[in-house]
Amino acid sequence: MQEIRCSRCNRLLAKAIYTVIEAKCPRCKFFNNMSAQSATEGARHVQNTQSRLSSGVSRDGIK
Repeated sequence: MQEIRCSRCNRLLAKAIYTVIEAKCPRCKFFNNMSAQSATEGARHVQNTQSRLSSGVSRDGIK
Protein backbone atom coordinates (compact mmCIF):
# COMPACT_ATOMS: atom_id res chain seq x y z
CA MET A 1 0.00 0.00 0.00
CA GLN A 2 1.04 3.57 -0.62
CA GLU A 3 0.76 6.45 1.79
CA ILE A 4 -1.42 9.28 0.49
CA ARG A 5 -0.19 12.60 1.91
CA CYS A 6 -1.43 16.16 1.49
CA SER A 7 0.59 18.02 -1.14
CA ARG A 8 0.52 21.21 0.94
CA CYS A 9 1.00 20.20 4.62
CA ASN A 10 2.18 16.56 4.22
CA ARG A 11 -0.50 15.16 6.57
CA LEU A 12 -1.20 11.46 6.09
CA LEU A 13 -4.63 11.23 4.46
CA ALA A 14 -4.82 7.49 3.76
CA LYS A 15 -2.98 4.29 2.96
CA ALA A 16 -4.38 2.74 -0.18
CA ILE A 17 -3.94 0.92 -3.45
CA TYR A 18 -5.30 3.31 -6.02
CA THR A 19 -5.21 4.62 -9.57
CA VAL A 20 -6.86 8.02 -8.99
CA ILE A 21 -7.78 9.72 -5.72
CA GLU A 22 -9.31 13.06 -4.76
CA ALA A 23 -9.15 14.05 -1.10
CA LYS A 24 -9.64 17.25 0.88
CA CYS A 25 -7.16 17.63 3.72
CA PRO A 26 -8.92 18.11 7.07
CA ARG A 27 -5.98 20.12 8.42
CA CYS A 28 -5.26 22.74 5.72
CA LYS A 29 -8.40 22.27 3.53
CA PHE A 30 -6.29 21.78 0.38
CA PHE A 31 -8.00 19.69 -2.33
CA ASN A 32 -5.57 16.97 -3.47
CA ASN A 33 -5.85 15.22 -6.86
CA MET A 34 -3.43 12.33 -7.31
CA SER A 35 -2.96 9.43 -9.66
CA ALA A 36 -0.79 6.34 -9.23
CA GLN A 37 2.23 5.83 -11.42
CA SER A 38 1.27 2.25 -12.23
CA ALA A 39 -2.25 0.87 -11.97
CA THR A 40 -1.05 -2.65 -12.79
CA GLU A 41 1.31 -2.64 -9.80
CA GLY A 42 -1.60 -1.94 -7.44
CA ALA A 43 -3.77 -4.55 -9.14
CA ARG A 44 -0.99 -7.12 -8.84
CA HIS A 45 -0.73 -6.47 -5.08
CA VAL A 46 -4.49 -6.89 -4.62
CA GLN A 47 -4.44 -10.12 -6.62
CA ASN A 48 -1.54 -11.53 -4.54
CA THR A 49 -3.31 -10.60 -1.30
CA GLN A 50 -6.57 -12.22 -2.41
CA SER A 51 -4.87 -15.46 -3.48
CA ARG A 52 -2.93 -15.60 -0.19
CA LEU A 53 -6.15 -15.10 1.81
CA SER A 54 -8.03 -17.77 -0.15
CA SER A 55 -5.23 -20.28 0.51
CA GLY A 56 -5.43 -19.65 4.27
CA VAL A 57 -2.01 -17.97 4.57
CA SER A 58 -1.83 -14.84 6.71
CA ARG A 59 0.22 -11.71 5.98
CA ASP A 60 3.06 -13.20 8.04
CA GLY A 61 3.07 -16.36 5.94
CA ILE A 62 1.59 -18.47 8.77
CA LYS A 63 -1.31 -20.85 8.13
